[in-house]
Amino acid sequence: MKKLLFTFCLIVFVSITVSAQQSDIPKLIGPYLGQKPPGLTPEIFAPGIISFGFHELRITFSPEGDDVFYVTCANRYTHRILVHIRSNNGKWFEPELVPFAWDCNNGSPSFSPDGKRVYFASNKDNPEIVKDGSGLDIWYIERVENGWTDPIKMPETINSTFGEFAPSVASNGNLYFDVTNENNKSFIYCSKLINGIYYPREKIRIDLQTDVSIGSSFIAPDESYLLFQANLPEGFGGNDIYVSFNNDDGTWGAPINLGERINSEFLEIGPRVSIDGKYLFFTSNRNHPNEMYKGKNYSELIEMLKSPQNGYGTIYWVDAKIIEKLKPK
Repeated sequence: MKKLLFTFCLIVFVSITVSAQQSDIPKLIGPYLGQKPPGLTPEIFAPGIISFGFHELRITFSPEGDDVFYVTCANRYTHRILVHIRSNNGKWFEPELVPFAWDCNNGSPSFSPDGKRVYFASNKDNPEIVKDGSGLDIWYIERVENGWTDPIKMPETINSTFGEFAPSVASNGNLYFDVTNENNKSFIYCSKLINGIYYPREKIRIDLQTDVSIGSSFIAPDESYLLFQANLPEGFGGNDIYVSFNNDDGTWGAPINLGERINSEFLEIGPRVSIDGKYLFFTSNRNHPNEMYKGKNYSELIEMLKSPQNGYGTIYWVDAKIIEKLKPK
């Protein structure tokens, strides 16, 4: 009964919120929801349209920036729901839940570089496992003439009895993703696509000085770098976002913290770079600075708590040149 009540409340919450987004969404024209491109200082992405004051994360755009999937959820990520916004001739339509949104827990969407597929993680085969990463597998939907196919599960060379999530794909088709092991630690793996067949996955070896979980990985289309989140001793606090550059011999370099512009004392997760290589998207749980709360009356405080940067997951974007600047010379 409690589970049924929770599910009902969650449906009402997200449905009302998306309806609010739909009724309030302005007319948007152009790539990336017509938003003004950021510089080297992160900015909240599409406030009041996508960044709405509750948990939003792992946004992914098509190669042309004219189609977007992202995750929204309530109650600290207990049920992830995929949202889709499409455009036509530069004009954006209202947000929609994907048709299978309520069937299971879906997250970590990622467009393929050719824009023909969206990969994601789902507990579709293990709906009873809500929060544990061990219930997730890698799936994808494929673009067809009138929209998208039903979800298709990736083969056993990728999925297993452990949990697989956070997929991203290189231009050559190689699939990178996270795996949660029996000790509830996550690591990054790659399954190479050779002659149309995905080969058994192999663990990515990153030069880490400590055995910690790393996850929410994202591979650059040319496989020149790998982004991921980790809680390392030298970080700013909680999970930070790091980059590891691919060495000339195919090995991966030591992780480099993306720095204080990206990371904070709060949680930073879900890095994604647009396929055109221009923008880095990520989610942060950072709060409004304390001084912004001072002098507010009750109604003003409530509005702040319902807005982005309220301590829940808010999507930010920044010029991706910030990654290139970190590459060792």
